[in-house]
Amino acid sequence: MTLSFETTHEYYLKDASMYYCEDHNSLMLTQDYEDRLVIAGLKPGTVLKFAQEIVKKSLENEVAPKKKATAK
Repeated sequence: MTLSFETTHEYYLKDASMYYCEDHNSLMLTQDYEDRLVIAGLKPGTVLKFAQEIVKKSLENEVAPKKKATAK
């Protein structure tokens, strides 16, 4: 049986900017362009698919009727 290392890192960046760098195949997140989080090894198509899902869910939330709370 092969064991693999798994880990989770959480970072908080208040009002961060996000952009994709094709030269490095990396998603960059930064608050002030000095400190940054770089997620390397992402293809442009992967980032595009992620962005499309965000837009799709956002539009679904805007179009879906709001459910009213029922009185008990």
